[in-house]
Amino acid sequence: MFALIADEVLHIRVNNKTRQAFADAGGELFTYEKGGKPVELSYLTVPDDAAKHVDEMRPWTDMAIVIANRTQTRKKPRKS
Repeated sequence: MFALIADEVLHIRVNNKTRQAFADAGGELFTYEKGGKPVELSYLTVPDDAAKHVDEMRPWTDMAIVIANRTQTRKKPRKS
């Protein structure tokens, strides 16, 4: 999964290498509460300009897709 939408806000997958670029561009970390404790996922909002213009969105989504693909290939297949 390279993105998620929560409360009508798009969040894009990040990793340790891309997290700072998203944060520097104004990205906010996706968090939710579980058992009364905050849980942070590796998804940040996209920059405001990118959310409004497809051409500016492409580099951010390209990074997220690469990260999601790398993460997926490292996961072990589920047993059926």
